[in-house]
Amino acid sequence: MSSFFELEKIMQKIARALDNTLKEYIEEDLGFILITFKFGDPDTTNYVSNADRESVIKGLRETANNLEKSDYMPPAKGEIQ
Repeated sequence: MSSFFELEKIMQKIARALDNTLKEYIEEDLGFILITFKFGDPDTTNYVSNADRESVIKGLRETANNLEKSDYMPPAKGEIQ
């Protein structure tokens, strides 16, 4: 796997592209969080976002709550859904 520095640069590049794409096609201002991790190794989690830390934490908590309640959120492993 790439070094942490390489992964960080890749994630920032993806985040800029996502932010620009959302701004181009969606009229409202949307926040996002991109999270990467090694399957089976939760200690390798990294994230990048266009939101401030407080909004990221709130978004992650809401997402975790929805996942735990089994609200519809399509799982994806290996494929983008």
